[in-house]
Amino acid sequence: MLSSSVIRHISENCPNIDTLTLDRCVIGPHIKNSQFPLKLKVLTLRSAIFVRRASFFENIWKNLKHLEELRIDNLQNFRKADCYAVIESRDIDFDIKSLNGFCFIFYRKV
Repeated sequence: MLSSSVIRHISENCPNIDTLTLDRCVIGPHIKNSQFPLKLKVLTLRSAIFVRRASFFENIWKNLKHLEELRIDNLQNFRKADCYAVIESRDIDFDIKSLNGFCFIFYRKV
């Protein structure tokens, strides 16, 4: 279970981090995308499970203004509502790759 203190520690101590990969973790409803480092350019969620009421992806492009790429790899419970939350505007495009499962790659059009 990913704790808020870990995300807060990364955001406070690594403010210039531009790539973050969360692999095989449980992300609870207490984790918001607005808590992540603001200069993040690439966020990868691999084999993660979400325990939540609302979509973690709501307003992700607005909250992380430098985010260029969002990779969702083998996500256990990525729902249709999550997909709609990610593709919130015409400025967002995506690819789907099949490696060892499906990988959705969302990116901001330049």
